[in-house]
Amino acid sequence: MADHATQPHPDDQPVPVVDCALYKHGKRRAGTLPLTEAMNTARTSPDSFVWIGLREPTTDQLKVVADTFGLHPLAVEDAVHAHQRPKLERYDDSLFLVLKTVVYVEHDRLTPTSEVVSTGEITGLNQQVAELDKAIEARFRDHHTFDVITSMPGLGVILGAEFLAATGGDMTAFGTADRLAGFGGVAPVPRDSGKISGNLRRPQRYNRRLQRVFYTSALFSIRHSEDSRRFYDRKRAEGKRHTQAVLALARRRVNVLWALLRDGRCYELAPPKALAA
Repeated sequence: MADHATQPHPDDQPVPVVDCALYKHGKRRAGTLPLTEAMNTARTSPDSFVWIGLREPTTDQLKVVADTFGLHPLAVEDAVHAHQRPKLERYDDSLFLVLKTVVYVEHDRLTPTSEVVSTGEITGLNQQVAELDKAIEARFRDHHTFDVITSMPGLGVILGAEFLAATGGDMTAFGTADRLAGFGGVAPVPRDSGKISGNLRRPQRYNRRLQRVFYTSALFSIRHSEDSRRFYDRKRAEGKRHTQAVLALARRRVNVLWALLRDGRCYELAPPKALAA
């Protein structure tokens, strides 16, 4: 196992922080705080939040912030990739928001039809996306695996359609549940070298869309399934961080979903009890 005691402290990492401020009751506290001090203060102070300004951080630099504040890995990847369209995504109790800055458009003379500001986005895009979502849902409902996939706690129509789009619904294409989990980025792979063994790391190549389906559906299942809640709580009691516990649950759920699709049967909350003879 890796020695976590030798890991550098978050505040010692070279993170390009432009500003790190603590807000309480909507008002900024004077001065700039280190990352961990700001986080700890916000967690113990009601109605507080931390505002961090970063200038062109790398993936490794942003990971320091992510580890400090418990951000989801997919949110970190989105943050370092430019040209993201405006969107709002939920990762458990965190919201990931992408916004476009508004640019003033200068004119020699303004008319009633002049474009005063520009966001660089096409206004009709949202309507097209909404129509596409409806079409995808309709196609998914006609698929023979619809009932099986949506029977899993946490896998509704939207996430189920994303799962089908990423995998095709044919589990024989992956061979085993382990390969499906690896393709979806929820199965750790060995990071052994020399005489050191037993270290695991996140796979470098995986389907980000499928990982989002597995992770998000696991979060939903924690809220609505007692079995998932007990598994998550047990992992947390073992010392795993929130993200690690959710990924462990997601990995376990891949085995279940794999078996359901293989056997063509729907998920049941509890196995039927045998009748007495």
